Amino acid sequence: MPAMEIRRLLRVSYVFPFVLLVSCSVGIYWNYSRKEALYKAQHLRILRTKVSGSELEISLQPSHRKLRIFCLIIHRAGNKAKGAAVLATWVKRCDEYAFVSTRPYSGVPTIIVPKNESRQTLWAKCQAAIRHAYSIRNDYDWFLKADDDTYIIMENLRYFLSNYSTQDPVVFGSLLDHVIPDGFLAGGAGLAFSRRAVQLVVERGFDGKRCNTSDHEIEDVRLEECFRKVDVHHDGKTLDDFGRGRFFAHRPMTHFTPGNEDLHGWLKYGLSHHINCCSDSAISFHYITPVSMYILEYFIYILKPHS
Repeated sequence: MPAMEIRRLLRVSYVFPFVLLVSCSVGIYWNYSRKEALYKAQHLRILRTKVSGSELEISLQPSHRKLRIFCLIIHRAGNKAKGAAVLATWVKRCDEYAFVSTRPYSGVPTIIVPKNESRQTLWAKCQAAIRHAYSIRNDYDWFLKADDDTYIIMENLRYFLSNYSTQDPVVFGSLLDHVIPDGFLAGGAGLAFSRRAVQLVVERGFDGKRCNTSDHEIEDVRLEECFRKVDVHHDGKTLDDFGRGRFFAHRPMTHFTPGNEDLHGWLKYGLSHHINCCSDSAISFHYITPVSMYILEYFIYILKPHS
């Protein structure tokens, strides 16, 4: 083979890997840029303003960070393990919080319900929580009522609520399809009240005598009956775009287990099982033991994969 031909082939052999490397790099960068753009479009609300007929991007800050949420935790007096687990985990991400109980919880703001501790006081505790929310309604956007065995991912709650107006009389949660027609929101899965919903429940329902305020152990049914009398609507279809749940009436193991897709007829909107039951923006789980609360905290906020 002539020397010139050999030199030409050598030049090609050097150039080809370089071209291949550049092509791959461009492809990787384009794919990364595309994914990053999609992520920003999904998770960030871009605020724009018109300036001389053209759009000027003025903010890339997630709007949900601006929401102020007050958390009200229904606590059974004397159960220090549950109270300690809540305080050490998710509740510290609320803007402010208070326990609602029949006795003070040491070192924690507590709304006292002067009754003997029993399941019959659940409705009285719920009323006290909503009345307290009403007294501070102008200082916060949303009000979360949760039990002391409920675990909340506050960042996802803020992200979810950022799509709604607190002036709309609405309450979000997990819809159960039992007991009363059209169902009711499960109290244990956590309830997110708009400011307007709190106002209507107190002014029309409690003070206006439209709602039954006598003691009752199934407080979420009483609350649902009250909603209907004061024009507050619930929204229990809080599924994501893939039909996965966000508010959960039971612990993760229950919802992950095949056969529990609709909790044996209790859930209004049936789910799938295994990891397909639950949204990647899940908000709440109920019936969480104190130890499990620390485990969830670890897996969500502390554990990091290393490669």
